[in-house]
Amino acid sequence: MRLCFGQWCIPWPGRNRTTTITGVPTTDVLPLPEDCDYDNVSVSSAVDVLSATEEPMTRALQPSEASSSADMAASVDAQDLKTLLEAKDTLIRNLETLLQARNNEIQELRSHLDMFQSVFPFSNPVSPTSTLHHSHHVAAAPVHPQQSQNLVAKSLTSLLDGIARPRKQRAQGISAEPQSLSTIQELSQKKFPTYPKNDRSRELIKGAILDNDFMKNLESTQIREIVDCMYPVEYASDSIIIKEGDVGSIVYVMEEGRVEVSRENKYLSTMTSGKVFGELAILYNCKRTATIKDLRTANIIACDPDGVSCLVIDRETFNQLIAGLDEIRTRYKDDDVLGRMSSTNKEFQNLKLSDLQVLATLGVGGFGRVELVQVNNDTSRSFALKQMKKSQIVETRQQQHIMSEKEIMGEANCEFIVKLFKTFKDQKYLYMLMESCLGGELWTILRDKGHFDDSTTRFYTGCVVEAFDYLHSRNIIYRDLKPENLLLDITGYVKLVDFGFAKKLQNGRKTWTFCGTPEYVAPEVILNRGHDISADYWSLGVLMFELLTGTPPFTGADPMKTYNIILKGIDAIEFPRNITRNARVLIKKLCRDNPAERLTEVQKHKWFDGFNWEGLRNRTLTPPILPKVRSAIDTSNFDNYPPDADSPPPDDNSGWDVNF
Repeated sequence: MRLCFGQWCIPWPGRNRTTTITGVPTTDVLPLPEDCDYDNVSVSSAVDVLSATEEPMTRALQPSEASSSADMAASVDAQDLKTLLEAKDTLIRNLETLLQARNNEIQELRSHLDMFQSVFPFSNPVSPTSTLHHSHHVAAAPVHPQQSQNLVAKSLTSLLDGIARPRKQRAQGISAEPQSLSTIQELSQKKFPTYPKNDRSRELIKGAILDNDFMKNLESTQIREIVDCMYPVEYASDSIIIKEGDVGSIVYVMEEGRVEVSRENKYLSTMTSGKVFGELAILYNCKRTATIKDLRTANIIACDPDGVSCLVIDRETFNQLIAGLDEIRTRYKDDDVLGRMSSTNKEFQNLKLSDLQVLATLGVGGFGRVELVQVNNDTSRSFALKQMKKSQIVETRQQQHIMSEKEIMGEANCEFIVKLFKTFKDQKYLYMLMESCLGGELWTILRDKGHFDDSTTRFYTGCVVEAFDYLHSRNIIYRDLKPENLLLDITGYVKLVDFGFAKKLQNGRKTWTFCGTPEYVAPEVILNRGHDISADYWSLGVLMFELLTGTPPFTGADPMKTYNIILKGIDAIEFPRNITRNARVLIKKLCRDNPAERLTEVQKHKWFDGFNWEGLRNRTLTPPILPKVRSAIDTSNFDNYPPDADSPPPDDNSGWDVNF
């Protein structure tokens, strides 16, 4: 005898083919409810099915008043019940396996749908009247492959409609018109007051600067301007010049007297004339680390009975005068930049646009397309050629951003930034020849996987931190961080690409241009309060959240709703349980409303405890995802893009790109 549940049949022990269980006749098959949908069964529905059959079984197994205990023992014994329970457990496991298979199938369908939606823009994916841009519908005409893919995508959308899932559309960057060149020139030409001083004081200041490890690398003109702008200040005996923990805003050069340095009430040293102090708080914008009765990285107190005389300069003037402050801050050496540019220019100096052969499309951007190309007669390597429409650049007034992108990428020499080799131009387009990163977009991988685990997110975040350290040390703000702008090279390391919104800031200055991707812009950008490199750290926190969950923390139906959510702050966001405590703390420290409070020394946070930064920089650390790249022209890690159906853009011969 057997009990059958849908497509599964369970042996039922019995003495005869037809037997009686507590007086209820039972044949080979005990039928289940007829309204059960076995093709769409879930674990919960399976339990309902089992419950529906359990009641008559239980009722059947109850001894009737007329039956004796001996009859019950003869009909059903303990072994029979045990077998039935084991059979039910087996059924549940089988149903769970089926459910997992169905979930995997749905996930695969989602991935295909997301790929279609990311490559083909839809005005309303669920609408039966939505069509592909540039597709043509003609009665009785054969269905174009694009239309066929569109129909498939819409069908899949309808099938999966209502299922919540992470962001699957590429985020689009937006930009207001940049500051005019005249405004920038006005700022750069601002004059600061100078103060007369004798030759001894001038030489004292110059000698103190040249004796300082951080300031000795300044240019002679910068040192001369600092000397001119410093002014004298007198401090009485035992007065506190610098207090431990205070935010520094003045650099001091000791002219006369002595100062005592202490930290946490412990004596450190005594300084005499001809010494610089207070410079670290200016360079790093940090709190005083000690108290100086005339000292500030500690406590500095004037200990000379006759008092102390100092020559000082304030932070704003100091930052304005030092164009090389970024180099001092991180002590990066840029000597190799000119060397790389020289060797690169020599290798590609005779290369012509006509020497490049287009093989495939790697991406589509706001101003054009990115093509995979090879140089004629060289099949051993490939490049990415970014093609931008000049007329569209002029129409959106982005000329300054494009020129800035070319300058910044051309000078960059960082393993975590895509390299620019050469630029071309004609009457219609500008071209940038860059290294090809054939591992694909990080966004595509995130889209297909849904989200990353903690260690994977940590690796990619570390790559971005290294790129930011390089840029910020040169006072360059990036302003467009998102998974779409992170490419995997063939080894699996991430590189930053697309510097259309990047900008070199003047020291100590902010910029007010509204630009970026809505989900990633910082509050001060929205409020037009001016922003600097701290806006990049805000976006780093947003990136961490999206990598860990698949969606940014601040997401609305339209940009304005997104901005309102951003202005409510990170504390209003509910964090999913899969985000660890340390990751949550770091994200909140990066996404502080006040830019001055944002964490910038990311490497030292607990979330990175044990992370091999040296291995990352030396590229000996094994990446979490190793892309499969079979050859120099393998584009399998990129989405497939339809041919460009737009007509050629009009010519632009205005000459704004003469230096491109």
